[in-house]
Amino acid sequence: MIEDEKMREYVSNICAILNVETPTIIYNGDDMQGTSSAQTVCENNVYTLRIVDGSTNPTDTYFVVAREVRHMWQMMTDRKKYFKDYLTAPSISQEDQNSQISEIDCTAFAMYIIRKFFSLTPKIINSPETNNLIDLRYNYIVKTYGA
Repeated sequence: MIEDEKMREYVSNICAILNVETPTIIYNGDDMQGTSSAQTVCENNVYTLRIVDGSTNPTDTYFVVAREVRHMWQMMTDRKKYFKDYLTAPSISQEDQNSQISEIDCTAFAMYIIRKFFSLTPKIINSPETNNLIDLRYNYIVKTYGA
């Protein structure tokens, strides 16, 4: 399990890169939907990052948290662009969900964060087409935020 203060600092650093306010962080959101270890919730324009850190690999948790902070940024900056036609399982396949613009962007951003903060390269398992889109978006993100 990742120490609370360490996670708060990590989230705060990501929010500084994105130039957004750090959300409230809640651990062990027992009523979270889906299987993710983190989830962004927005109620009345107040953002909360809910984390269930049961992973045996802290890097996995850091990756998912970076994705969720990027989802928060997407909601704050251009909800229509990123979520207008957004679909989730079971209405579409996992691969189709992963190839949506919102997911491409947050996966590429999480890769950027993991490389920048930990000098690690996450292994992303998608179709070659989706991985290519993620790589293109990653390159754009590097140009936007710096290496």
